Amino acid sequence: MRTVPGESLRTSAILRGEGQCSRSIRPRNSNYSDWFSNTKTALRNALVAGISALRSPVCLKLADSLGSQLRHNRVAVRGDELGREIESLEAEIATLQALEQEEDSAVAALRAEIVARQGRLSLTRRALADHEESVENKRAQLDEAMAEQARQVFEQVLQNRTKAEESVAEAAELLLKRLAALDGLREEARSAWAAAQVRAKAVGKPLDAAAGAELEADPEAMGESWDRLSQEVRKRIDERFEDDLVEAAARSPMGNAIRDLPEHLRELARQRRLALMRPDLTSRIKGYASDK
Repeated sequence: MRTVPGESLRTSAILRGEGQCSRSIRPRNSNYSDWFSNTKTALRNALVAGISALRSPVCLKLADSLGSQLRHNRVAVRGDELGREIESLEAEIATLQALEQEEDSAVAALRAEIVARQGRLSLTRRALADHEESVENKRAQLDEAMAEQARQVFEQVLQNRTKAEESVAEAAELLLKRLAALDGLREEARSAWAAAQVRAKAVGKPLDAAAGAELEADPEAMGESWDRLSQEVRKRIDERFEDDLVEAAARSPMGNAIRDLPEHLRELARQRRLALMRPDLTSRIKGYASDK
């Protein structure tokens, strides 16, 4: 159905309840059924007219225009939104670029500090190695000095012992000479006592027997010293004798002679035998290791 623009306007007026149509459907003094039938017919005609108006080329063109405008408006709105999003992203990019530059500068500074610290660390390690080497050298020198001091002390003690032994030997020689002189004087005293007794009897004046008894008695002055000397000499003789026994038992085949020693010498003999066997055992172990 083809309609004109004026007709569509009238149809719109009818749909809004304006114009003649609105007056024609008002109930008058007729009955209610006629009024309802007329109203129904008028609404149907208005609906048909409205549909016809909407299907007209003008309305279709107007709808296409409105659709294009709406699509254009949507594109424009979408473009504005995208533009704002792009601006926001560009602002964030600028912020991130500034942060990146700041972090890059910080990393560069840290790298420079690391390089500087590595250089100082190398110097510190070199100085530490030099000091450790110096300490080791000083310790070696100290050990050498202490070893030399110990050697000198040993040599001094050894010299003192040698001198003491020489002094004891001289004293022993002197004691032996004095003892020999004492024995000679005792023999002379006995001979003189015998001669005096003979002459005293010849004249009838015998000597006191107590005077002769003093010849065999040791003088009080040397009694205590002689006892001490005798005990010391006897002790040293026993020690030397025991040492000779221990040495002989330690060197005996399989150490069998150790069990023949007195009980207080057996442990000494076992220790002496171990000390004698240790160097030989060490040399055997070294020889076995070198053979492998």
